Amino acid sequence: MKAFLIMTLLFSSVISADVVHIPFRENSTHSVHLSTNNLNRISVKGDFITHVICPVVACASVSTRAANGIGTDDSTRTLRVFSAVTVPFTFYIVTRQGRHISVNVTPYQHLGRRIIFVPLDASATEKAVEKNTPYTTLLIRVMKRMVQGQAPDGFSKTLIHGQPLAVDKGLRLVERVRYEGDRVEGRVYRLDNVSGHTVTLSPSAFYHHGVRAVALSLQQFSPHQSGWLYIVGDRYAAS
Repeated sequence: MKAFLIMTLLFSSVISADVVHIPFRENSTHSVHLSTNNLNRISVKGDFITHVICPVVACASVSTRAANGIGTDDSTRTLRVFSAVTVPFTFYIVTRQGRHISVNVTPYQHLGRRIIFVPLDASATEKAVEKNTPYTTLLIRVMKRMVQGQAPDGFSKTLIHGQPLAVDKGLRLVERVRYEGDRVEGRVYRLDNVSGHTVTLSPSAFYHHGVRAVALSLQQFSPHQSGWLYIVGDRYAAS
């Protein structure tokens, strides 16, 4: 029994280790290895795969509802596919939110893989949401989501490791997160009071050309206390 458990754990670790996350942008091309003798699963994070274009001779599926040789799990829209050829080929993915991905496949004999494509930018559908939202409503929605630590609909999210900047009154400012849409962008900064005295701040201190909304997690910073600054402004003008 012990030997069986050890073998099961080892096998499970191999399976779980073969999960690949691939960041991508719209209309980009990516190269992957897919098993010829085991099932592969392909999905797009936060989206659903609706169409796949693949050479029929190159793709095979365990699904009887396969289209163009590839089966789709209807509950998750995850492709279930294994390569039916041993030479490289290309297939194309289209998602519900209007994303397009080209996938160059190198077949190999190994365990099946789990490929998860991770979007780096907003989809066409998400961008339309931002474009059709009244400007004032958009600013309020973006600020609310930023304060909650979430990316607004239609915005990309980038973690920033900015350099500390010294500001007045013994404060240090460091950019941590940036949210980018078509019309506006949001930035989140950590504020550190590195002085030995209490500092009182007002959002008005951070308004400048291009800035449309400012919020502070605190307005009074005790010595060595930290808080957050949220700025929403016109795209490329919020810095």
